Amino acid sequence: MRKRKKRKKTRKPIGFLIFVLVVLISVVSVKVSDLYKRNSILEKEAAFIEAQKQKELDEQINLLDYQEYMNSTEYIEQLARDKFGLIKPNETLFIIQPE
Repeated sequence: MRKRKKRKKTRKPIGFLIFVLVVLISVVSVKVSDLYKRNSILEKEAAFIEAQKQKELDEQINLLDYQEYMNSTEYIEQLARDKFGLIKPNETLFIIQPE
């Protein structure tokens, strides 16, 4: 009778597979971490741009209001009084001399 040789179970393929999985998981986790950082930076930039947009919209509203005021008779009257010294009929203009 022949003696059968016991074969040792080789763990090389399983060890290699575990090594590959560990390396793959490490690479993926580093990439995911980088993506989270980039996402955080982009979200901050988006919030800053949104705030800047709101600021510009507020400025635009203020300018439109000022433009409307400049087209009003009130503004034109005030401008005529301040720059040209014009007065309405039946008004008296007093000029105060500096000392």
